[in-house]
Amino acid sequence: IQSALAVRRRQREVRDHIDKETEFRLELNHRVKNILATVGSIFQMTRRGAQSVEELAQDFEGRLGALSNVHSAVFQAGGEAVSLANVIDLTVLPYRMDGDSRIWVEGPDLMVTRGAGTTLALCLHELTTNAIKYGALSGDKGTVSLTWGVSDNPDPIFTINWIESGGPPVSPPERSGYGTRYIRSALTTLFGRPPEISYEVQGLRFTISGPMLSASSAFLEGASAAVL
Repeated sequence: IQSALAVRRRQREVRDHIDKETEFRLELNHRVKNILATVGSIFQMTRRGAQSVEELAQDFEGRLGALSNVHSAVFQAGGEAVSLANVIDLTVLPYRMDGDSRIWVEGPDLMVTRGAGTTLALCLHELTTNAIKYGALSGDKGTVSLTWGVSDNPDPIFTINWIESGGPPVSPPERSGYGTRYIRSALTTLFGRPPEISYEVQGLRFTISGPMLSASSAFLEGASAAVL
């Protein structure tokens, strides 16, 4: 009887293992397809905005790097949610030279979904790239203030602010480039409202805000506040 029970238990363990392995393979296949679709989309949109092969290669490599950083953060977190502070830190890390950063970062640590983290990382990468080409980071003394927080209202509102200063005088562009169009579209989808972009003479000002609806939304309340 004991031998029969042991055999049955072993059979159940093998069946459960096979079911978990099948589920894992299906999930892995789904994630790989999503990643490849994202990469393809990034390439197509980057190609449309590129003026040369060198520009295409540089911009595409940068956007893939931003995407890779987010996936690394999700992997390290061990789940579908990831620390927003970690995502932002990884996104601005390539622009910290010799330990010196001209992007000042501050905000509470919140957990966001993988999709929200990816979108925010790519948008922040676009803002950083724009600042390096045309804005505060194109000179020697310009800086960027990147802050985020949650209001204390009954319905919490999440807000991100990107403020440039110390760079060359800013004026509105004659037409919106790929980066600006992507930011507007992606963040409007994520927050349910478009971002506010103001081309002030002293520097670009960018703000996006939206409600933190529930744990099933893009934003998940995290641990205690932490300043980077």
